Amino acid sequence: MLPEKTQPDVSTKVGAVPFQRSMGYDCVDAGFVAGTMGQDVGAYFLRKLRKAHLWPIDKNIEQYETADLFDVAELLHDHVSAPKNGNYHSWSQCGWHYDEFDAEEGRQRYRSEINEFLRDFDEGYELNATGEVILSGQEGLRDLLEARLPPSADPQNVGARVRAAVGKYRSRQATQDDRRDAVRDLADGA
Repeated sequence: MLPEKTQPDVSTKVGAVPFQRSMGYDCVDAGFVAGTMGQDVGAYFLRKLRKAHLWPIDKNIEQYETADLFDVAELLHDHVSAPKNGNYHSWSQCGWHYDEFDAEEGRQRYRSEINEFLRDFDEGYELNATGEVILSGQEGLRDLLEARLPPSADPQNVGARVRAAVGKYRSRQATQDDRRDAVRDLADGA
């Protein structure tokens, strides 16, 4: 179970603007307008994550284990998008109904918001540009993990080994032994 006061502040309810394209929205005239996840968002979460206790997020987040939180953050990253064009439905203050979205802009905004939370969570994590939650590393270590190889390094041999070792170290599933092995791999690759 997650510690109290550790839930991220990202609106993920059906109809929330960043998730209208994927989760749909309710309309006073049309009823529920399904998004790309289909009519049953909970069933979609179950199909993709193989866990029954994750949706709706606001009702279940207090019961999440750390792995659940990371799984949901990654799934949401794949389905968030920034609204670009839509119409305001004024009847009964129904709200905005968008029909044009920018997925990359939405993902950048989402990563920025969720990473504020993840950096302070447990050992410190981040959601990277490909949508994976990874260990961000402590202050000094982060610089080493993100350092570029010298121009003289063979990108196919040394570069591939260094990328693999860094990926192994930063994996959210990595154990202390995995991280120790990754450091050894880095030393061998240099």
